[in-house]
Formats: sequence, structure tokens, C-alpha cells
Amino acid sequence: MSRQLNIRGMRAAHEAKGTVIRPNKPLNPLALNYFEDMTSVRAFNDWSRADIVALTRISDWLARADDLQRQLDSEGEVVVNERGTPIVNPKFSLVDQLERRIIGAIAKLSIHTMSTAGAKVQNLAKRAENAEKIKDQDDDLIG
Repeated sequence: MSRQLNIRGMRAAHEAKGTVIRPNKPLNPLALNYFEDMTSVRAFNDWSRADIVALTRISDWLARADDLQRQLDSEGEVVVNERGTPIVNPKFSLVDQLERRIIGAIAKLSIHTMSTAGAKVQNLAKRAENAEKIKDQDDDLIG
């Protein structure tokens, strides 16, 4: 049985070699770079459609956060409002909100993939434990 699993895994990996993962909507060049970097961390056949949707959104948000950070760097941390009072640049809160959204989305994606992988590992461990128990039992049907 393990030989069949190995062959299936190798076949899936071989078929995935030619696969190109594309975002589900057009992205600007910076966001596309983020997308390609993030999709390269796992095997191509390991990404689901939902993962691709999430990665597309995360990539877009990362590019937006970078753009806002560049604007913030050029404008400065303190700006003058209409009354002439120096205030903290409002883009700080925009960058903060966007980064929190990014971290939350990445965490959800990681939890989803880790829980799936963890369930498979636990399932294999239970199977091995059950096989050991059965191996030690005497069976009257076996001569």
C-alpha cells in the first residue's frame, strides 16, 4: 500500500512540474512578485483554489502596504492639518490596518494547511498503532 502512495505522490509531483500557478485576478508587478514568492514555498500540486484566491488578495494587500509606506516615508510621520496643527500622519493607521489584515489572512491560511497536514499525520499514526495491536493478537482463523 505504501508503494502505491509513493507512486501516486511521485506522479502528482511530476504532473505538477509543468503547472504554473496564476493569480485569480490581474496584479501589479510588485504584487505579482509577492504572489510568485509565496507560491514557490510549497509544491504546485499542494495549492487549492481557495489558497490561490487568498494568496492573490494577500499579494495585493502587501503591494498596497508597500505603496502606503513609501508615501508615509516621503510625507513624514507628522503632517500639518487644515488648521495648521501638527498631527500624526493618518497613513500610519492605514498601514497598520492593512498589515493586521495581511497577518490575519496569512495566519488563517497557515492554520488551514497545518490542520489538514496534522490530520493526515495523526491518521497515519493511528493506523500504525492499530497495525501493531493487530499484529500481536492471536487469530483463530489463521492456521
